[in-house]
Amino acid sequence: MRFVFKMLVAVSAVGSIATQAVESSLPQHCDYGRVKQYDVQVTQVTSAIESGFQLYGSPYSPQAWGQFAYSLGSLLNSFDYLRIQAPSHVLQGSPFTFKGNLFDPFVYVNFHTSEKGYVGRDKSSIEANAYYQTSFDQTYGYGLAWITRGNLCSAQGVWVQKLPDFQLVSLTYGRAVIKVNIDQFSRAAKDPAVRSKITLRGFAQEGSQIEHYPFSFDQLTGNITVNFASDYFGTNFKIYATIDDGTYTQVKYIGTVTGGVGHHQPCPTCHTDI
Repeated sequence: MRFVFKMLVAVSAVGSIATQAVESSLPQHCDYGRVKQYDVQVTQVTSAIESGFQLYGSPYSPQAWGQFAYSLGSLLNSFDYLRIQAPSHVLQGSPFTFKGNLFDPFVYVNFHTSEKGYVGRDKSSIEANAYYQTSFDQTYGYGLAWITRGNLCSAQGVWVQKLPDFQLVSLTYGRAVIKVNIDQFSRAAKDPAVRSKITLRGFAQEGSQIEHYPFSFDQLTGNITVNFASDYFGTNFKIYATIDDGTYTQVKYIGTVTGGVGHHQPCPTCHTDI
């Protein structure tokens, strides 16, 4: 289903930032696409963007979105085409690229976000694609990105999040206790079909390696226990952990452990003295 809405935004800075008016006009016939099932409904876009500003403590006034209005409709009497492609999840303060797909090469496409309004334009390539890089710096939660060309407009919601993180609680051979922190706006937090994962890998100086299959978990914060083992014996392994929230990963060195003390031989041709 297509949703069409109209928005007028006047963003005011407060505090030590000089008052300024930034007008961002979203045309009447703008197609808003819900890419993921957990994206907000068109009727909730205004409050979602306001919450994004408030959660971050932005200097911008969320009341500036009070003039946001929407209506149902469709693009009429047009055989042209314009569609936005933006990441569903981006990191707060980090650059991301969004894209305009259209029919015509060598024409300009205008790029906008709910935080900054108009951010720039790009001329479409011979493949009829235009690109622009920007970032959400003052938004944490839901933001909006849209592109325009003439009377055509296409918009998409973007979840603005922080990296997944973790801290080591304890580490012994065969077991690690790790405190995890998964962002509330990550894919793993929003999509019931996606679970967070953590993987442990060990590397020895002589080249031996141990790896634990990805351990899946559902909680956003708290301690988890990951058990891992190896057939290697009497070897020091440097252990690294990788955490994955469905979109972003982070890797950390968490410590060194000595291999197990099993009764097996380290290799088929090795012999132990009795």
